[in-house]
Amino acid sequence: MEEYYEGNCDIHNLQQCKKCKLLVHELCYGLSPTTTKNKDFICHACKAINIEIEVNGISRIGGMNFKDLILNKDGRISLKEFISKQQQDAAGKSDDDVGEKQRKVNHSTYLYLVKCEKLLNFYIAITEFESSKEEDDDDDAIDKKQPSLEDEMFKLSPKEQAQQIFDRYCAKDAEHKIDLPSNVLSKIDNIIYNNDHDITSTLFDDAKKHVYKELEQTTDLFTRYRQSTFYQKNLSSQRTTMKQVDRPSECALCSVSTGLHAMHPLYDTHGKEGRQYVIPSSVAPVKKERRLAWCHTLCGMSLCTKGYVYGCDSNGEFEMTSGEEEEGVDEEDRKEKALSNKVIGGDDTDSEDEEGGDNHESSLLEDEQIKFTNCERIFNPLMDQLKGVVDSNLEVMVLQCIDSMIEYVEVLTPSYIKDYTKLIGTVKKKFKNNPEVLTKYKELKEKMTQVYNKKLESVPKQFVPVKNVNKTDDTTNQRVKTGTSLSKTFHDKNFNGIVTEYNEGSEKPYRVVYTDGKYEDMTESEVSDLVNSKFLSTAFFCINEGMHYLESLSEEEEANDDIKGLRGLQCVICQKTSKSTIKIPVQCSAGDDTEFAAFRKFHIQLKKKRERAKITGSNEGTQCTKAMHVGCARWGAAEKYVKNSTNNKSLRMCYYFPGRPPTYTGEDTFDEPLSNCFCRNHAKEIMDGLPTDKGFDIVNESIDTSEQEEKKKTATPKKRKYEHKSDSEEEKKIAARINKRTRVMEDSDESD
Repeated sequence: MEEYYEGNCDIHNLQQCKKCKLLVHELCYGLSPTTTKNKDFICHACKAINIEIEVNGISRIGGMNFKDLILNKDGRISLKEFISKQQQDAAGKSDDDVGEKQRKVNHSTYLYLVKCEKLLNFYIAITEFESSKEEDDDDDAIDKKQPSLEDEMFKLSPKEQAQQIFDRYCAKDAEHKIDLPSNVLSKIDNIIYNNDHDITSTLFDDAKKHVYKELEQTTDLFTRYRQSTFYQKNLSSQRTTMKQVDRPSECALCSVSTGLHAMHPLYDTHGKEGRQYVIPSSVAPVKKERRLAWCHTLCGMSLCTKGYVYGCDSNGEFEMTSGEEEEGVDEEDRKEKALSNKVIGGDDTDSEDEEGGDNHESSLLEDEQIKFTNCERIFNPLMDQLKGVVDSNLEVMVLQCIDSMIEYVEVLTPSYIKDYTKLIGTVKKKFKNNPEVLTKYKELKEKMTQVYNKKLESVPKQFVPVKNVNKTDDTTNQRVKTGTSLSKTFHDKNFNGIVTEYNEGSEKPYRVVYTDGKYEDMTESEVSDLVNSKFLSTAFFCINEGMHYLESLSEEEEANDDIKGLRGLQCVICQKTSKSTIKIPVQCSAGDDTEFAAFRKFHIQLKKKRERAKITGSNEGTQCTKAMHVGCARWGAAEKYVKNSTNNKSLRMCYYFPGRPPTYTGEDTFDEPLSNCFCRNHAKEIMDGLPTDKGFDIVNESIDTSEQEEKKKTATPKKRKYEHKSDSEEEKKIAARINKRTRVMEDSDESD
């Protein structure tokens, strides 16, 4: 008998922690979706109790940076060893039997490494000099357990040590000469040789700063070092452990530190080097010891939708490339398997005629019809959605529709483009004053033209497309919904795809069409594996900060600037800024592009400002800029904003929808996670505007209801607004559907 949990959800499967009895939706909690109950499920917070957890010796958001490395004695030694090994490799390559061009490249690399080694040795010598001078001043014994490269200096006086460093690295005929600014050189020379005053530890400060900047600019060297075994050994040697004594309740991303909530560890960085972040000790306003960082799962998931946080699996990966995780299959076998699995279809199929002209022509016609039907399965829903959002003047959703069409543009055939795509022209007319939409529209038209011209000659002259070929009505055994997206790897390249049809009784009933126009039929097991591979089982979160998070430096800088700017804003609930913490607030979603369409109509003042903005061209005041932490909006507001004065409900300021699981066959249209947080005023507008019946569905009412209301206002302004109660059979069906279904948004948070 299947176990039933109170508060069960008709969309997302619930699991209950065996220890703390906390209920979580699988997708809300970052679990791979299933349809069964796991009686042995234990949440991350309970698993960690009384466990010794390994942490990095230098615990920094984004991972160890160059400054951490160069300021650490073991780090400098590790980098020195790495450079020496790189020099040996470069010198060896120069002597190999290679071309002249490659030999020059290797020699250039070798000279670059020699320069880096000189800079690092000079920096080490200065650091050792400063250390020995300070220890002499304190009358402390010198630690000789790890002799440095400048060991002999300990036998000399401070002035003799300084002279030796200068002669080795700064003099004109120095063996390891470093290029320093002339004013820095003359200052050091004057103090050492022409001054009777005592030598201080600050003698080489200016030179040290200059050398540090030079080393800091060797980003390529540091990147290669991070990828080496030297870096991993250095990290491992400095790691230690900390014990999690109690079930964590403090969130590092918001100000809520009490209550029983779903929690995830917060790591310092992703990848194999990442370990749970250690929050430094503090004195004010409350004294706290060093402690392991945790965050509310809701805070982490919500910030993931903004790009400020990443959810990572147990391997530290925040993206899954399907097909690359097969165990027991070597690289060549995997490539061969991918090659044999990729189906037919597309425009590079073998055209060799093996069975005679008639059979070949028939086969071409059949294949062209399949391609045409594939277009209908993918693009007809997009066309219907585009019509709805164009009529409703929803700019953001228009852009999303066009992006989806661009992604699958290679699926299009000349016949489909000719018969179906006239609707796209309405976008240009409706948004003629919107440059962003027009640019995206132009890109789509250009790509469609390219596809049309490229494929036109391959279409059989006798081909007449049959529209809306009937699909199998029997879907009794269908487990993966038509329209479900997935991805698969072919020839080391990842392709997105969509399940376009289900044929009951077939050995491979699911048809999948990929972005390059090719397609294949699959078994349920094959489809399920690809669909579920999209869903990482989130083991921890990490913040999007640090040099190594994003491939594009410009994107990484933009993300960091956003986080830095947000931390300067005061949370309207806890009344705190996050400048000296790692907390990340978000701004009110009212008027934002990511706000649920169903909510927009309730912000009357913002709506008026948007209308004025269309005339004036200024968007000032069309969005709310008040900031709040996600956890504060969800749990911290209860003390101050308890009741809504109109309908006596608890004021809700946070909404999170984790996306549709692949096993769900209902009507919800949103596959991806969505998150909205609102300030008190705009949250109240939404609560006042939402219907009081329990069945209101934010996701499905996002477009249709507002569109119907606008049409009714225009056609018959004196009649009553649209209501669920009506004598109309159609409206009765709508009301029945609304009242039957569980509220997606109000029940989508973890049940705590």
